[in-house]
Amino acid sequence: MTREGLSFYFTKKASDLAAPFIFAALIALINFVLFPRRLKSLYNADKALQEPCELTLTPEGITEKNARGSAQFFKDEFRKVIFGKKVLSIFVSLQKAILIPRHCFSSKEEEGDFEAFVKENYVTEKKK
Repeated sequence: MTREGLSFYFTKKASDLAAPFIFAALIALINFVLFPRRLKSLYNADKALQEPCELTLTPEGITEKNARGSAQFFKDEFRKVIFGKKVLSIFVSLQKAILIPRHCFSSKEEEGDFEAFVKENYVTEKKK
């Protein structure tokens, strides 16, 4: 190291060097502790999200029915489809997704048929 580089380390205070680490720890706390707790409290506060619903999938779209009413989502409204390990997510907007848990299927074969149907009918090229 050059002499100027060494003088930088010796003239800086310890608090100045620790500030980025404190900031990173604060961001990690928000992302991994506070944000998931907030999402859980939002879910627990909304009884409509907790009610069971019936999904009907057709090549044209998805119809969702529950005790409060029904909604229809058309294929051209789907923004993104994510095949996760535990859940299949079909995003109908930036903030709303239809979530289908994988444990709802009675067999791996049924799950594979369902995935093939979704890939064939709902997955499209990326929108420009």
